[in-house]
Amino acid sequence: MRLPLVLFLVASLGLSTGCRRPQDGTVASSIEVAGRERTFLYRLPPGHAATAAKKWPLVLFLHGQMGSGMQMERSSRASDAADRHGFVVVYPDGVDRSWNDRRGATKASEQGVDDVAFVRALIDRFVAEQGVDADRVYVAGMSNGGMMSFRLACELSDRIAAFSPVASLMPVNGADTCSPVRPVSVMIVAGVDDPLVPYGGGTVARDRGDVLSTDETRARWVALDGCASADVTRTLDPTDDGTRVHEVRHTQCRDGAEVALYSVEGGGHAWPGGDGSALPELVVGVTSTDLDTTEEQLRFFERHAIARAR
Repeated sequence: MRLPLVLFLVASLGLSTGCRRPQDGTVASSIEVAGRERTFLYRLPPGHAATAAKKWPLVLFLHGQMGSGMQMERSSRASDAADRHGFVVVYPDGVDRSWNDRRGATKASEQGVDDVAFVRALIDRFVAEQGVDADRVYVAGMSNGGMMSFRLACELSDRIAAFSPVASLMPVNGADTCSPVRPVSVMIVAGVDDPLVPYGGGTVARDRGDVLSTDETRARWVALDGCASADVTRTLDPTDDGTRVHEVRHTQCRDGAEVALYSVEGGGHAWPGGDGSALPELVVGVTSTDLDTTEEQLRFFERHAIARAR
């Protein structure tokens, strides 16, 4: 095969599948949704069993195309961070290692898989069985998983308080019809030099559907969340790795919502601060160490909860 196609096929592994077992303390489980058995990993924070009366925040981490929940646990380094912050964490598995994110470019999309129903069922189970606070449920995702998180924020805004797509932008298909019933806070992390998901918008590598540009994605959620102009800007460059991160935040939005964008100058199709060892830099570009994405996500999520009428 031609080299560009080979590189794409490797890259589309969504950060590889080399991890063969979950981290100690992480549990494998399954749930039936729409007649299909769906699998996932989950992890309860220290002290969970001893504090039955407490309500816990929940974050779901969605893997990239051709990835898995097991791989996502490793590449995001989220389990240790979730333990420190006191989050219940879930790593769902997509059908055929993909998500139906509305681009129509994945095996899950081709099969019409109802991934929105899957996530809803997971939330319901953990609220009912593991003491999760229904007002503090969050989603983070990489690549295809990040694009799925946009769909979830649009269609499950009554269940999701905030979300964070990484190396992914809002798919054009569905952007105009997205109408959340409440503002949903979002933290976007995008590599300026991402070779697969173009920072400036357009077609995802190998004709995998179209996405809005980074600025258009931010503007869409600024409008949806009723935000004022950005009031926080800063540059992060603590390490000498050839990248730097430009942060722009809108903190004055309806109902306490927030829109944040972290643009990784010099960064590629990667999870900054994560385990970037799965795929070579030649394929995905540079993994920045200037931002600990998972740590920043959990801090972001801690600031936001659904305010329900009492």
